[in-house]
Amino acid sequence: QEKGTMDLETRIQQRVVAKQLRPAEFFQPDFDKLRTGFVTRSQFQRCIAVHTGITAPDAEFQALCDVYDRRHDGTVHYKSFQDKLEALFVDKSLEKNPVRNVRPPPATTSTMPSLGLHRLQQGEEASEFADDAAFERFQKAVLAVRAFSAQRGITVREAYAQFDGLNRGVVTRNQFLRNLPAPAELSQDDRALLAHHFRVPDSPTQVNYFALMQEVDGSFRPQSPLRNTLRGTTAGSTTASTTQPTLQSTLGAQVLSLDVDNVMERLRVAVFKGRVRPLEFFRDHDKLRKGFITENQFVCGLALALARPEHKFSREEIQLVASKYATDGGVRYRDFCNDVDQSFLTGQKADLERNPQAAVPTLGRGQLAQEANQLFGEDAAVFETLQQRLQHKVVTEGIDVSKAFREADRKFGFTKGVTMSQFLRVLDPLKLHLTEREAAVLRTRYVSPHTGHVNYSVFIADVDPTTAKPQATTNGTTLRATRERQPVYASDFTAVLNLVKRTVIERSLRVAEFFRDSDKRGSGTVAASQFAKGLKQLVPELTEADLAALHNHYVVDPTQLQPSCRWKMFEQDVEALFTNPSLTTNPHGWVAPLSSTHRELKEAATLSLAERGFDSDDKIKEVEDIVEAARAVINRSKFDIESFFKERDRNRRGVVTPAQFQQVLQLGQLTLTPRQAGILERYYAGERGVDYRRLLSDLLSFDAPESLHQTRQQALRAQQPLQDSSHRLAPEEVLLKIKAQVVQTRVRVLDFLRDYDKLHHSFITPEQFRRGLALCLTLSANDMDVLVDTYKGPSGIEYMRFNSDVEATFVTHDLEVNPTANPTQFAKPHEIDLTATTQRITLDDTEHEKANHVLLGIAEKVRVKGCLLPPFFQDFDKRKKGAVTQEQFRRVLLTLGLSADISEPDMQRLFKRYARQVGNMTDVDFKTFCSDIDLLLAQMHNSITGQA
Repeated sequence: QEKGTMDLETRIQQRVVAKQLRPAEFFQPDFDKLRTGFVTRSQFQRCIAVHTGITAPDAEFQALCDVYDRRHDGTVHYKSFQDKLEALFVDKSLEKNPVRNVRPPPATTSTMPSLGLHRLQQGEEASEFADDAAFERFQKAVLAVRAFSAQRGITVREAYAQFDGLNRGVVTRNQFLRNLPAPAELSQDDRALLAHHFRVPDSPTQVNYFALMQEVDGSFRPQSPLRNTLRGTTAGSTTASTTQPTLQSTLGAQVLSLDVDNVMERLRVAVFKGRVRPLEFFRDHDKLRKGFITENQFVCGLALALARPEHKFSREEIQLVASKYATDGGVRYRDFCNDVDQSFLTGQKADLERNPQAAVPTLGRGQLAQEANQLFGEDAAVFETLQQRLQHKVVTEGIDVSKAFREADRKFGFTKGVTMSQFLRVLDPLKLHLTEREAAVLRTRYVSPHTGHVNYSVFIADVDPTTAKPQATTNGTTLRATRERQPVYASDFTAVLNLVKRTVIERSLRVAEFFRDSDKRGSGTVAASQFAKGLKQLVPELTEADLAALHNHYVVDPTQLQPSCRWKMFEQDVEALFTNPSLTTNPHGWVAPLSSTHRELKEAATLSLAERGFDSDDKIKEVEDIVEAARAVINRSKFDIESFFKERDRNRRGVVTPAQFQQVLQLGQLTLTPRQAGILERYYAGERGVDYRRLLSDLLSFDAPESLHQTRQQALRAQQPLQDSSHRLAPEEVLLKIKAQVVQTRVRVLDFLRDYDKLHHSFITPEQFRRGLALCLTLSANDMDVLVDTYKGPSGIEYMRFNSDVEATFVTHDLEVNPTANPTQFAKPHEIDLTATTQRITLDDTEHEKANHVLLGIAEKVRVKGCLLPPFFQDFDKRKKGAVTQEQFRRVLLTLGLSADISEPDMQRLFKRYARQVGNMTDVDFKTFCSDIDLLLAQMHNSITGQA
């Protein structure tokens, strides 16, 4: 009976742990509302059955109730039973002894020991394994799974993840045998032995693969394989030691002794590659910042820091590291961080939180880069020859090797490594043809022994000197930094300022946008470093010497430790190109146009031909001969030299570097000697490189075909009737024409004119006045001249007075003075529509007489049919402009049956008589046509009725 009671209580404990139940909710408040701690036996049995789902004979339940019947009155003291269950999760004595070690959490259903392990712990080894041979088979099977998993880089958890969506650690027997990570040589009997050994006690058809993972990987928790490895038995924890299988010690005896230096080196590599900051995982445990934490905290923190699957560290290795830094006060985690995290400096002995101004040593770029493998003997000679050949091809043809490798490195996250097949695939389009021997030498030199990838960054540094990384010196600094610390001699200030001015004009930049954010106080000065940074952003072409010249001119006090520069003064010197500062006091002052200023600055920065060595006709004749020979080669080979220059001129500045210029000449195979190429480089040299646009204009000097747009524009101008320059309308007529257009288009003339008046003086230049009116109105040159003469003032065109006259179309002025005035609406005369764009075409007497005869015939047909002409024309006039095209006019007459007797010459006479110019098209004014027809109809009606 006692054994049955223990079995029932053990089953209840296992079910509570497996389902993560809360025993405190079993009995309250439904059965013990007064909180006495006692319930009846029937209530106790009912609660256990409902919450745990365990069914047992009544005799076993009664025996369990007898154990907890403290008052011997038939009741059960469920509080004692509840405390025993909760002891599986928490120890209630922690309030009195908070520093005592806490037992590890109980194993869940997925991590409970298998039936065989439970029997081994109970001393029933013979019942699990029939003999020693079966136990040895089990050991060899586990070792085979371990070796196979390490070789393939997989874990037991990953093998069964697809079958265990809820992460319970349990799969069926068939699933276990199907995905068992074991070699093919492992027999079916050994596989069945593993499945039988790790079966779930309550469900023999299911297998606990987490228990197998404990044997193979040493894992103890299902959430993270790495943390499971490290969360083992700690000092003072006796409960966890009883759950370890006896096989662990047998397998651990075969593990070789660990080297702490080797483990530390692996930790440094893992921290650097994983970008892990281990100090962040230990700092929370050290509230007082003493630099010490407990061993258990150190193990847990390091396990969490190295929780990624690629970090493989066993429990013994972590314990070895903890023992290295262990002292009487705990584990010195800061010393550990200082040793393992030297790359990111998170564990510096000088605590940056307490002393934030402490000097932090910097590491050179060469110290963190992975160097290439060493070659010896014949391989070294082959590589040296191959390197020289690749360098010559990359430099002469300007091949961007880095871009091709970065495109192939995307799936690795730019780890500076590609596979060997990708490496050879990238070199093939670049036409870097390699033999099998050369490919084998490159594989030996650049393939990493750890990852198997090709370190292409070192390869690029070897074959392309322009992108080679600087080598680290003995003191941790780079050669580039050493060169930068050399004294820099300033350039000519005037030349540098002219370069800045020209760049500002070409790129339409505002100087204040690059310095305003750095000047928080608005003092007009910024730090010297910020001034140099803003200059580099403004003009990226500035050199160190140019920056030094500007710094020396605008520095406030060069003797200060941290000098500042007057950026506001620099802005005024540059902004003088766009405006005159004295315009506020002298608004009639003159400002030079930007075009002439830019031309003068560019000419001043360009050396003359004599200064470049071409001071005689013979030298210029030699240049012409070289260009003529190059032109013949280009015409014969059809080489697109312009596209190659543009590929190297990303910003379209019209210049390339001398090296790029020589590369294009070699790619074009122009058969030029080095001396001839040097002559062309000096002849077409500019301020910041070689002006290839001048070279292209000389090489590609041919008559460009006239564009289709220009041809069309010339044809339209030829179709338009010529204006009589002697015919000028009166100012009132021109103003009436403008009012008619404004009413028709609803445009505000003031919006197109006031943008030219920055200072709001109500005056603009005649050119600005013409330009603004051309954007919104359609006027002839004669009309423009009339308006300029009418509104011309002492300082320019009085555009506000002109706008007031135009706005009178919509607004009656001086209503404040005369509020009883009756505003009149502008009535647009019909003739304005006809003369708005061009004059009407006049016919001679003969043509006019024939046109009148055609109109009489049309009017007679309209009278007989009684039809209305305007609605048919208005269907085509969607914009209500009073005109239709010639084809639409012809279609209306055909629809109404009015064009049957009209010949083509008569139709052309009607087109000429009622022609109206709309843009570039000549339309037909149907309103005037309908008015003339109505007038003829009225005359016919009067003649028939006898009215005068």
